[in-house]
Amino acid sequence: EEDWKAAVARTPSTPTPGAASTGGGGLQGTLRSLETFFNGVETAATAVMKDVARGGSPASNVDSQDENDDPEYVRLRQYVMQLDHALAEAERQMGRMLRRQSRQADQLAELAASFRALCGMEGGPDYQVDEVTADAQAEAAPVAARCLLLASRRCLELSQDTRTQTSQLADAVQPTMSEWLRAVASLKSVMEDRSALVRRMKGTDALIARLRVSVSKLQATPGKEGRAAEEDFRLQEAITLSAQLRGDHEALAARMAEEVARFQKSRTEELAMTMRSLAAGEARLASDTARAWRQIEQGIAGVAAAG
Repeated sequence: EEDWKAAVARTPSTPTPGAASTGGGGLQGTLRSLETFFNGVETAATAVMKDVARGGSPASNVDSQDENDDPEYVRLRQYVMQLDHALAEAERQMGRMLRRQSRQADQLAELAASFRALCGMEGGPDYQVDEVTADAQAEAAPVAARCLLLASRRCLELSQDTRTQTSQLADAVQPTMSEWLRAVASLKSVMEDRSALVRRMKGTDALIARLRVSVSKLQATPGKEGRAAEEDFRLQEAITLSAQLRGDHEALAARMAEEVARFQKSRTEELAMTMRSLAAGEARLASDTARAWRQIEQGIAGVAAAG
């Protein structure tokens, strides 16, 4: 993990995955935390891939079956595992954020309904009347009732706008993240197949070495001709299996090359564009929400001043 940690350390104030907070500044604070986190993911991923291209030193925590593997493959494997974790965490945090915004839209709609009910209790239009009738009745209603009616309508508008923008954000970001996760999962699957195949190849090569020694000893021992023939038969089977496994390995290597090429195509640019879309959408929603609450405040102040 040293390459990953070093890349993250070079990014100023990069939080660990999952550190995006929902407190301290409301939506804008959340946006800043998420933007910093996503920038860290992008920077670290890019740095590790550049190290792979340069042929940097492999990570030290490599699985035992990869100890003798090509260093470039080991680095790529480590990068894929780290990227899989980072992308999964990013998708989880985005899902939490979008669900929170959906709940906020529901809560605003409930608040609007409460204000409208209170409006009727304060001598304003009844909850069941249509908007035209409510406007007519509001003209003769007390100030408190008119303020509650205005707040109810603006909260309902804000609820609908929040729900619409949240849906648009989800449609713009989630499919891309899901596609990235599928691509990483596909690449991981090929790597797992390769690891299993390499283990079989190593096991078969070790068996061949043991059988060669056994056959040689048995052939040199009088009276062991039958046992030697049996061991030699097992040896030939193992040699045939080894050749088959090496052919499978070549086919798997070609498949892995295709998966890597598909995965690497526009990887950093596409992820950066997705993060920018998310940041822009969150900034727009935060701005619209603040403006809506200011309008509610100004509207209530105007009604109260007019008496």
